[in-house]
Amino acid sequence: MRLGLATRGNTHLSADDVALAVERGVNYLNWCGYDDGLAQALRHGRINRSRVVIAMQLGGRDSASAARELQSSLRKLGTDCIDVVTFYYVEHKSEWQRIADPGGALEVLRGAKEQGRVRLIGLTTHQRKLAAECALENKLDLLMVRYNAAHRGAEQDVFPVTASLCMPVIVYTAQR
Repeated sequence: MRLGLATRGNTHLSADDVALAVERGVNYLNWCGYDDGLAQALRHGRINRSRVVIAMQLGGRDSASAARELQSSLRKLGTDCIDVVTFYYVEHKSEWQRIADPGGALEVLRGAKEQGRVRLIGLTTHQRKLAAECALENKLDLLMVRYNAAHRGAEQDVFPVTASLCMPVIVYTAQR
């Protein structure tokens, strides 16, 4: 079980805040792509990199934009490997097809995974049925979906599929 901290570009967490959170047990850092307190804490060695999982959402859908975004992210974080990269906010089947087709962002992440620069590839979405369909294609290592007391649909739409595949699921807004 991991306890996570996420930034979204509109937070004001400092590098000290992030370092304190990790010191107190947070071990999953979900980064938004901005040069914020989370990136600064990592880049400046305020966090023991071996104690945390670093995750990020990738906005690029084609190979060229994904390659640029990944390289920039590695530089901003001051690391040679990002543990989890998810395709951010994929809400339509056509988006997933663009990502997964030749020339799409998936081929960049697969190459980065082979090189050891990315450990796991996932997809972030609000669309539970789409998430389950994508999981069944066996092109992803994990899913990231909304799940909380008010939004429990993943129990029927996603978890049975991922359980049968032994695929990890990261949930967001779990305490909303």
